[in-house]
Amino acid sequence: MRPHRGFALPFALALVALSALLAADALQGAGTSLAVASGALERQRAFEAAESGLARTLQALDAGERPAPLRRLPSQAGSRVELELSLDLVETLPEDFSVGRIRAERYSLTSMGVVAGGTRATLHAGITRLVPLE
Repeated sequence: MRPHRGFALPFALALVALSALLAADALQGAGTSLAVASGALERQRAFEAAESGLARTLQALDAGERPAPLRRLPSQAGSRVELELSLDLVETLPEDFSVGRIRAERYSLTSMGVVAGGTRATLHAGITRLVPLE
């Protein structure tokens, strides 16, 4: 009598099926991880594009330039930057603070980075620039 006759083949098939299920689950998890990582990379690129717009505008203001209120700048790798700059207030500082020789210019700046996939990041900044009176 052989009570275990033919047991090896069904056991081997069950192991192969279990291995295939585990492999399929691992592939699905890898695909999900790739999609999450790609989305994070797109958001980071959009943020960096928006940040570069802020930096460029600050450099232009520091150089004494008057940037256009609405601008679109090219950026790297197919992304772009859209800037909106508004001069909100110009005031002469009090004489006890500056002997009346300095004025404050207050700007609002919105910088939006847009990458090729359509992901957007928007940064807002308030800028106060002190300028000597001429």
